[in-house]
Amino acid sequence: MLNVSNINPKKVEHYSPNFVRGFRKAKSIMDKIKTRGDVELYMLKGRVWLPAQMVYMVAVRQLSEFIQGFKPLQMTPNHIEASYDYIL
Repeated sequence: MLNVSNINPKKVEHYSPNFVRGFRKAKSIMDKIKTRGDVELYMLKGRVWLPAQMVYMVAVRQLSEFIQGFKPLQMTPNHIEASYDYIL
């Protein structure tokens, strides 16, 4: 098993600067996400939507409305199942 306390960030940055840059950018984006609107703003802006993706986004919006008060990254499979049970 990997012991993360032994990982030297400076060595990782030296051997893989692109990984470290990407990781920092991803962390920055994830820290900004507080609502479903933030997901669309930070992760989906500028995308061309296919019909299947539009249907998916409608489902995500409905789920978000059902579980009011949760941040998108706090959702669990139980929330999804409960929303389907509610719809049916």
